[in-house]
Amino acid sequence: MKPIRLLLLAALLAATYGLNAQNPRLHVIERINSTGCGECPCLDSIIYTCIIPAFPNTVVLQYHSFASMLRSKDFYVLYDSLFSDRSDIRTDRDGRFYGWSFFKNIHQVCDTAVKYLPDNPDGEVVINLISKVYDPVTRTLNFSAKFTPYLTDLSGNFMVNAVITENNIIKMQEHMDTCGTPPDSIGWYPSSHMDVSRKMAFVPFGNLLAYGNWLKTQTFIQNFSFTLDTSWIASHCNIILYVYKQEDRLYNSAILQAVKESVSWPLGINERTEIQTGEIKIIPNPAGNYANAHISLPESGIARIAVVDLSGRVVKKITDVRIERDSYNVEFDLGSVSSGQYVFQVLLNGKTWSQKFTVIK
Repeated sequence: MKPIRLLLLAALLAATYGLNAQNPRLHVIERINSTGCGECPCLDSIIYTCIIPAFPNTVVLQYHSFASMLRSKDFYVLYDSLFSDRSDIRTDRDGRFYGWSFFKNIHQVCDTAVKYLPDNPDGEVVINLISKVYDPVTRTLNFSAKFTPYLTDLSGNFMVNAVITENNIIKMQEHMDTCGTPPDSIGWYPSSHMDVSRKMAFVPFGNLLAYGNWLKTQTFIQNFSFTLDTSWIASHCNIILYVYKQEDRLYNSAILQAVKESVSWPLGINERTEIQTGEIKIIPNPAGNYANAHISLPESGIARIAVVDLSGRVVKKITDVRIERDSYNVEFDLGSVSSGQYVFQVLLNGKTWSQKFTVIK
């Protein structure tokens, strides 16, 4: 589809979608993804330039696979239960097939997904988060939600689940021609990955919420508890909470409604404070063979990121990557770096930000 036609379609759908909806449905897109075959930028293009403009009420869960340098926890269990029909994109788990992992026209998948997304503007269940507490010291997250059928009684078994996702993870990505030219033109290059599924509350089948006849007058309350890994940036993590009707297979279990909520911000607020000063934090420190750098930079541009020794010699170039004024989680490998003291260094627009850390093997 030509860009102008794509934009017109998106504008038309965005203008008409959700009209008169009292309980707007959030569509859920579940996706197998891989850094190993150049898919992530393609999928981001499909999702953020086509599907979400057409259907703003959309949330995304990307499960990074065995071919990825970013593996989602419990991927293999999810793959067997959710993607066992080998589908590429699962939208609302409606049993349809949306495309292969390798595709020539990246927007062909989007056109198909948009075509088959349900046009019912209302979700069948009302989900209200009634409390949420995140403790940045212990990194524990506790929240409660209540669930009620929307306007009518429901029949069947209904399950609930929650997933923690993280955005802005910088990781190496293989190049795919259909997704544009990376900075080095060939081979692997850095990419900022979005909607990465980090942890699921009930793997993989969810927790029973209502059984048999669910009357419209019945409200159920479910409590959830997570502990965030220290390597994740809490301000870039989101809760995806969803209810689905249980069928014979998980991938056929239609999702009836979902909500998206920030992990660390107050309930109902999802914006982040604009970055004012630069900051780097290495986790863990001391590090072993792997580490994460949480970087917050107040400027945009091409950032040169490297590990240098105390004399300033580069011992590991991590990446040159285009970044915006934001926070990022940089995952990097220290397998070839000997024990000792080093500096994690970011060069951006002629300025340098750095943080000392120790490697112990």
